Amino acid sequence: MASCGLRRLVLQQKHFKTFLSYSARRTLLSEAYSCNDAWQRRLQDPVLLKVDAGSFGVKLQEQFDIVGRVSAIDMDIFANKLIELDVVQLDFAQQLFQRFRRTDETVRMLESTPHALIRTLLDLKEYSRLMTMLKDKIGYGIFLDDISANLLMDHFIKRNMFKEAACIAFDLMLQEDWSHPLSRRLAWYACHLRLQQLQASPEEQTEGADEDEEEMQYVKVKYILTPWYDDHFDLNKETQLLGKTLVSITRQETGTLALSYQLIGWGLYEKFEQGLALLQTLVGGTEAGSVSANALKLFSEALKNIETKEKPEQEKSAGELTLEDVRPYITQDQKEAYIQQLEELLPQLDSSARVNEQFMEGEALFALTQTTVEKMEAIDVEDQNAMFKEWSQRRQDMLDAQIQAARTKRKKEEIVNRLLALKDQEERLSYFDQNDQITVGMSKAPSYKSLDMIQDEEQFVAAPGERQRKK
Repeated sequence: MASCGLRRLVLQQKHFKTFLSYSARRTLLSEAYSCNDAWQRRLQDPVLLKVDAGSFGVKLQEQFDIVGRVSAIDMDIFANKLIELDVVQLDFAQQLFQRFRRTDETVRMLESTPHALIRTLLDLKEYSRLMTMLKDKIGYGIFLDDISANLLMDHFIKRNMFKEAACIAFDLMLQEDWSHPLSRRLAWYACHLRLQQLQASPEEQTEGADEDEEEMQYVKVKYILTPWYDDHFDLNKETQLLGKTLVSITRQETGTLALSYQLIGWGLYEKFEQGLALLQTLVGGTEAGSVSANALKLFSEALKNIETKEKPEQEKSAGELTLEDVRPYITQDQKEAYIQQLEELLPQLDSSARVNEQFMEGEALFALTQTTVEKMEAIDVEDQNAMFKEWSQRRQDMLDAQIQAARTKRKKEEIVNRLLALKDQEERLSYFDQNDQITVGMSKAPSYKSLDMIQDEEQFVAAPGERQRKK
């Protein structure tokens, strides 16, 4: 049986706990990576120095109420001065960002705006608010850049907040951007730590499951939309997000470390067919490659514990279908077939030396992450200093352009008002010369009903049978 064949792959609980606590105490990025001195110096820019965050926020709210929009540069200034607000005023600030998202100016949002917002909420330890705004892309439109993502993951990992660190990795996966090597390594390591945490506390995987169940409500709509499951943004289980992130990170990597985490990812992602195909490739391939015993064990456990679902006997009508009805599922027959295929592959993996019994993924991954940190940290610090200067210059240029545009608009309004005043004065001075034309014009003016006649007509209501009768 598969369970008997895989029993030897189970790691000792004592060793696992030691590894978890040791990994959690390690440090990653240095203090210099955040470039705090350069970041604080931006507040001395003339554009930001004279702005009071509280009063400026009130002016933004007034402009939203009167005009319905504010400029992107004004929101950028507000985001950079957000650190001066009291914590009790953050609800007000959050509302302003939500209102800004609903205007056409949101497409002009500067790159420095979300970066400043993220760093401010991180400094204020407003983790819950930060995660809420990051997850709601439609409501706030806050996207991570490479530097802010790295700072967040490093911050959360150092504080043993592995769930939050993994959520940042999920965000990068959903945006499908692994171009920055350090972001990719930190996301990988964050997912590893979160996986270890879930193994140590299995109850976390089912925590809050009952809270998500809501009573079905039916509402009247103009037309029915057929539910569509995209297998990306519709992922709502943390284990599936964790698995897809690991697969996304490691698919372009090679070696035992990458193959091991890719196999683990396929299991968590509940894509067992792809995981078995990976093992089959190792068995039949000629290139060097192996997976760790722990990875094989985790994949097997995921397959063993997957909940099955049978096809409903009676299909629902279009109006009754929900997203849950179109989510992919595994039947009991499919599960048994996958288990049988895995049982057949295990002896072949052993005979071809494709299982590495001594390989420790966590140790190897941490070493790889540290190597990337040493390689990229100085480059990122230099890039940040240049980026902050570029943002300050761009902020100044955009503000100057906005001031110039306001002056030009005011100048045009003054010219129009002066022309109207001159025209009125000219009519007054030439009244007697053009008296005949004015008299003729007045005689051709349309006649209007008096106010009394209009009021009488409004008060009179004809009988029902006479309302359509022509007079």
